[in-house]
Amino acid sequence: MDCKKANALLSEWIDGRLAGPVGRALTQHLGECGACRKDEEDLRKSWELLKLYPSVEPSPALLAKVLSRMRRPLVWKIVAPALAAAAAVAISIAVFLAPPKPNPQSPATDEERELVENLELLENYETLTTLEVVADESASPDGRVILEREDHR
Repeated sequence: MDCKKANALLSEWIDGRLAGPVGRALTQHLGECGACRKDEEDLRKSWELLKLYPSVEPSPALLAKVLSRMRRPLVWKIVAPALAAAAAVAISIAVFLAPPKPNPQSPATDEERELVENLELLENYETLTTLEVVADESASPDGRVILEREDHR
């Protein structure tokens, strides 16, 4: 027997409620283990000191209150925790399945969404439009380009 098991059995041992093979094993352990023997002595002394105090009778009101709580229907003892668990599951599911809140920075209308999706194309379009304007302004009245690159001169 180990010390943990022996300490768990000491109260029953002191009360004389431990017999048979377990009692014999505890007796053998206490004979071999000084630490558990000391624990047994301390526990015996504690019980002896407690016996010196006068016993106090509980009031009839306390007894009635305890009995009334014991007489509560078994249904409520089972149903109340089950209802609490069901509510927790329902709330978890509601939170999990709730639709995501819209991002305030995302486009609100279809036109704005399309604009954002095609932003790169629109940037290229603006560049091409700018080049066309420059080309138009640099052309002579007969349609030839006035501005030539330095390497072509």
